[in-house]
Amino acid sequence: MKLSEKPRLLLIADPDFCNPYPNPLQGIPVAMEKMGLEFKTLNPATVPFETFKKEIETFRPELIF
Repeated sequence: MKLSEKPRLLLIADPDFCNPYPNPLQGIPVAMEKMGLEFKTLNPATVPFETFKKEIETFRPELIF
């Protein structure tokens, strides 16, 4: 699979993951922003499945992680 030069990314992460220790994923959105990438973050603990489906259909991410 070949991604575009600046792919749209969808990050699925719970910000409370690993509490009280730092979340190893919390630096990813900051890094993506600095790289100028378009991304969204969804929290699976608070977002219903229908919202995930809607975001995928409207945002159309190239990579979900």
